Amino acid sequence: MDGPDLNWAIILEEDSKYFTQALPYFSELISENLDELHGIGVKSEEITFWYMYEYEQQCNMEFSPEIMKRLGDLGITLCVSCWEA
Repeated sequence: MDGPDLNWAIILEEDSKYFTQALPYFSELISENLDELHGIGVKSEEITFWYMYEYEQQCNMEFSPEIMKRLGDLGITLCVSCWEA
């Protein structure tokens, strides 16, 4: 299958052992499989990591320069979506 119908997702919930390291985990997963993804027609610029967060009162996030560089080097978009509970 190819084209816009080729959508999939991996979701890490807060109780996952990978939750606190989700961005490094996902970036490593993509890095290890980038050739295969390109082989089936998935372009790096089509990959987006979504960080979705429900909060109360205040929402703060911090991302290390290393992970931001890694995502940039891979050509991956980071989308952060926050909403108040």
